[in-house]
Amino acid sequence: MQNNLFHKSLTDFLSIYLPQIRNASHNTISSYCDTFRLFLQYIRDEEGTAIDKVTLDNLNTDTVTRFLFWLEDERKSSVNTRNQRLACLQSFSKYLQGEYPAKLITLQNIVNMKHKKRIQSEVEYLTVDDIKRILSQPDVATPSGRRDLTILSVMYDTGA
Repeated sequence: MQNNLFHKSLTDFLSIYLPQIRNASHNTISSYCDTFRLFLQYIRDEEGTAIDKVTLDNLNTDTVTRFLFWLEDERKSSVNTRNQRLACLQSFSKYLQGEYPAKLITLQNIVNMKHKKRIQSEVEYLTVDDIKRILSQPDVATPSGRRDLTILSVMYDTGA
């Protein structure tokens, strides 16, 4: 019976709650479907639970944590993708809180899971010498060269 609760809740979440109540876009719903496809694949292949046997008990912080590590380690997902998958599971957990108050603590623990901090790459800027070299390229003796210099100057001045 309890596995029917999980399956019914997931179906209702994806087919009623997101499109009708939250007015989520088709792309958002598709992304959520991908997340749950991967989550169910993980439960089946890594946790050894057949998809038709998945219950609300399979949705807990330990399983979600192992799923997130699996995404990064086995599927080579980026931190951004991992965080997006976690956000989907958190949204589903928030939805379930109102449906199954008996699972409130477990679901709240998933909602409160922290997103992994991503390392931002440093933006490299052009040096003053680089800018001088670029701006000296157009031939200002021709109309098209003056035009090109003007475009490059405006791009530089506006930060484009």
